[in-house]
Order: sequence, then structure tokens, then C-alpha cells
Amino acid sequence: MGADQETVDIYNKHISDYKKLISKEAIDTNLDIFMKMIVSKGKVLDLDCGTGSASLALLKRGFFPFPVDASQEMIKVAESLLKIKARRISFDEIDEHNFYDAIWANFSLLHTTKNQFRDILKKLFFALKKEVLLFLSLKRGEGEGRDRLGRFYSYYKKKEAEKFLEKANFQTKKFTKRWSIGLTGDKENWMGFFLRKDFKIMCFKFIQVIVIAFVGLSGCMSNEEYKARLENTFSTECQRAGFQVNTKVYKLCMENKRDLNKIEQRNRLNSSINATTALPANSGSNFSFSYTVRLN
Repeated sequence: MGADQETVDIYNKHISDYKKLISKEAIDTNLDIFMKMIVSKGKVLDLDCGTGSASLALLKRGFFPFPVDASQEMIKVAESLLKIKARRISFDEIDEHNFYDAIWANFSLLHTTKNQFRDILKKLFFALKKEVLLFLSLKRGEGEGRDRLGRFYSYYKKKEAEKFLEKANFQTKKFTKRWSIGLTGDKENWMGFFLRKDFKIMCFKFIQVIVIAFVGLSGCMSNEEYKARLENTFSTECQRAGFQVNTKVYKLCMENKRDLNKIEQRNRLNSSINATTALPANSGSNFSFSYTVRLN
């Protein structure tokens, strides 16, 4: 899922033109709104930082930016401007967990395929702390393809983008539209989303995961076989639903028959959710267990 190398090479080749273009741009109103909405002195991931102009604005306002970019030439320019370390990594290498107070993803994720976009949103979700902000800008349009310079782009309509964001458990708090003249000299139409984590969607998915995991374990089997299949199936289904899972069955005991539908949810919006339930009625066994899934 790494960065599109042809696109990275084009930015490396046209670094001087890109610097001139950025220097001519007016103050980014979306960035100004973003800085007013995020935690004071917070840690901000500047995803695809480019020449570092957004990180510089964040530094001047007392924030702690973490600039990253896949282009080596962009990294050099950003470090020269910012006098801080910038990391050369691609989107799929974002692996922090519950670390950032905000993420600024301006003119960045539009260079991924739509399949990659879905997976990267999950990474960003778990990289963010609770109830903090992600700003994301995308190009308006349809389909995927390369521009006249050869850069890869994915284009989105508003409703299409919103479906991706909802599936990744983000809630739109503010939406903006704008246009600009890009590196090709063409007019480009953009849309921006100010997003926060949506824990209500997560809890709904969590309940779905529980049901899927247990219903999927049908048929008669021994207690040990069930225990082994439980851990594997539950972990798999959680990840399909968009959770980054740290799951372990920590209690397995014999009990009387219990109703599959009795699912007790505790600590609903805390950093972890604990639940207790029973085996499917057709499993051939009569025991229950407890487990913990960490959400962030």
C-alpha cells in the first residue's frame, strides 16, 4: 500500500515549481479554522507536509507538528524551513496509536486509490486520541486517474466521501469547498472535511461483531476447539469491522445454559469495552466467557 512512486518522483522533479506555487497562495482559511478547533499546544500530524508551510503556521501558534512526506525533496525543504525533523514515510507506515491531538491531511490522501483510502482512514482513526480533530481535503469529481503531469488522483463526490468516512467511524463537524490553481496551471476544485471520531458508530459495530463472531461458530465442537476458534474468529471479525484489536479470552468456565441474546455491554464509551455472553445454542457446549476489546 505504499505511496505511488510515479507521483512521488514528479514532486521530487518539480520541487522548485511547487515551492513557488505554495509561496503565492493566500492564507489557508481551513488551516486557520483547524487551529481554532484543536487542543492548545497539541501534537499534530502534518500528513504529506510538502514544503512545511502548514507545520510552520502550527509552530507559530504554539502547536507541536509532526511533519511527514513520501518525497525526499519535500522533506529537505520542510526541514530547512522548520528547523525540526521531518519523517520520510508513506501513508501505510502511520502506526502510532492514541498519540495525536489532531491530524492535518491537506492535499494528501487524494493521491491514494479508493481501496487504500479506506484502509488509511482506519490507521488515522487509531492514531488519534479521543474526540479530537482530523482535517481532510479531497478533489471533487469522479473516478481515478493521472493528471497531465502524471500524478495519480482519486476524485470524490461529497456523498461518496461521506460513506467512506462514516465506515471509518468519523463524523463530519464542518464541510468546506474551495478552488485553486494547481501545479499544472489548471483550476482545481476541492472539498474539506473537519472530522471527529464517532464512538456511537463504533459501539454499534462492536455489537455487530459480537453477533457475527458467535453465530459464525455453529456446529458441535469440544470446549478446547471452541476456545481456539473463538479467538481467531472474533479477532478477524473485529478487524473487518474497523477495529484495531487487542483481544484475549481471559475466562472460560462451565455454566448452565444461557441465552445467546444476553449481551451485557459495560464502560460503553471508555477506552475499552467489556462484554459477557454465552455460546450459541447449537454449539453443543454450555459455558460462557468474558473478553476485552481495546478501542483506543
